[in-house]
Amino acid sequence: MSNTYNGIALQRDGNIIDLTAILEANNRGTAARDLRGLSAQISHLERLLESTTREIAAMRRELTDLRDFHGEPLHNTARQGIDAATRQIMQAKERLGALKDRIIQGAKDTVAAVKEKGIDALNSTVSFLGVRKELEKIQQDSRTGIDKCDRSLARVDSISRQYHEMGTAASNLGRAFTGKEIRDDTRDSGKLAKLASAPYQTLKNLYAGMAKGAEAILGNVEKLEQSAKRPSMLENLQTMKEAVAKEQGMALSSEKPAKE
Repeated sequence: MSNTYNGIALQRDGNIIDLTAILEANNRGTAARDLRGLSAQISHLERLLESTTREIAAMRRELTDLRDFHGEPLHNTARQGIDAATRQIMQAKERLGALKDRIIQGAKDTVAAVKEKGIDALNSTVSFLGVRKELEKIQQDSRTGIDKCDRSLARVDSISRQYHEMGTAASNLGRAFTGKEIRDDTRDSGKLAKLASAPYQTLKNLYAGMAKGAEAILGNVEKLEQSAKRPSMLENLQTMKEAVAKEQGMALSSEKPAKE
């Protein structure tokens, strides 16, 4: 289990800050921007996980309010879905934490290599992030998760239809025999039916966001690895212009006539 996932943005990690500074100081402005973009994508996934966590927590509170249905099929289905979603979110957080660990360690190793061997060390540490397998795993898990959610939603729909077809007559008959108050389930059972499918729909949205985010991060990784190895033509041109301007400035300064 990762110990990096603690809500702290990747952009504020000291190793990422150091690597960004090295890239910017050595004419790798494009690589620095790509690294910032990568960090922003990770933060986006963290926010997605946190918002999903809050949604599931709200569902659990709503289910508690429907305690009169405890033990009935839809109530059990809703509880199982909420419990499953909670576990899946925790697993996703651990996987994202592992991804952050890899990125931070890669940045740390790269900074150390550059300090020891110079900026040319970037050419031999082009795969310093080493996160492709982790990202591909997130993509695969997300696709599998979406398929599972679709199957669960179909199952919940079937249970819900059966529940409503039976109606509340049998339930109320049993309550009447035991001296309990007859209840009108129409409104609350509708809430319960919606709540039973909500965790799986929320999880499906999470998986779709994770898959999309992982794809975007993979693109950023590829760009970063390429731009870190060599400055872009535009950056080289800018460096040449600055060098020429500096030389011309020095030349003009040396040509100034001495004051009488």
